[in-house]
Amino acid sequence: MSLSLPLVVFALLAVGLTVAERVARAHRRGAPARLWPVYSRPLLTEAERAFYARLRVAVPQYAVLCQVQISRFIEVKNVADRLAVRNRYDRLSADFVLCAEDFSPLLVVELDDSSHDRPAQRARDAKKDAVLAAAGVPVVRFLGAASGDKIREEVSKALRGANQIPHNVEPVAEAAGRKIPYISGL
Repeated sequence: MSLSLPLVVFALLAVGLTVAERVARAHRRGAPARLWPVYSRPLLTEAERAFYARLRVAVPQYAVLCQVQISRFIEVKNVADRLAVRNRYDRLSADFVLCAEDFSPLLVVELDDSSHDRPAQRARDAKKDAVLAAAGVPVVRFLGAASGDKIREEVSKALRGANQIPHNVEPVAEAAGRKIPYISGL
């Protein structure tokens, strides 16, 4: 019996080495490329990168996250059809999310282009706006390139309207309306 244990260990090592060699050969032949025909790309388009730079300068007191799945910061209450509700917004993402120091979302900033004129995209934007409004997260939409001053002004106005006064800004007497502004910076 003492001889059989080393034989079993030797057999297992031999099988393991054989399997490892086959995996290595398949990898060299490009099997992963066939199984995963993918490539990486930048998270932001050129227009989004330029806007992001202006946004960071305009509101340096906030953390700005890019391309965030809405389901990462919006949760469904404990209701019977909880998963069905989550599935209605699960694949939506926010272009930019301004966060407080604890990374709780304060505001979503969307950068829209001409593709947002299409009916399907308008419906998707309306769904996104509705779920964010229901959760109490304001949205500001910019059309085209906006200046840093315009970004700062509209972000401050949206945060005041949501009673989320940004740092270094005096409180206002009356809260702004809850409508979602569209800002043209062309």
